[in-house]
Amino acid sequence: MSDREAQRAAAKAARKAAAEAAHKVAVEKYGDEDDDGCRLTEASGHFFVFRRPNRGEYARLKAEAKDGGSFNSILVDTLVHPSREDFAKLCDRYPALEDELGPVVLELAGLTGEALSKKR
Repeated sequence: MSDREAQRAAAKAARKAAAEAAHKVAVEKYGDEDDDGCRLTEASGHFFVFRRPNRGEYARLKAEAKDGGSFNSILVDTLVHPSREDFAKLCDRYPALEDELGPVVLELAGLTGEALSKKR
């Protein structure tokens, strides 16, 4: 392994450790008896922690979607880790990151696609 590869691996391990620590704190803060209320996820080699959105945040997402909006607002509103500033920098670096992470927050909001319709 080259020095550069070793540095990248060490940096990724440090990012993961920081995200896992943030996730632990978020579980204590946002969790309930049913689930942890938050998600730790990886995208583009970075780690993110999001909490479950509330009704107002989800309603705003739906209103913005009607106007062709993106996931940015709900992602920023529910972001636990990294900081909003670091998240903005990552979104600048990886323009599709919001589209990649949006479904994570939608699932936390309860949108799973698992509801079944039955004829009566």
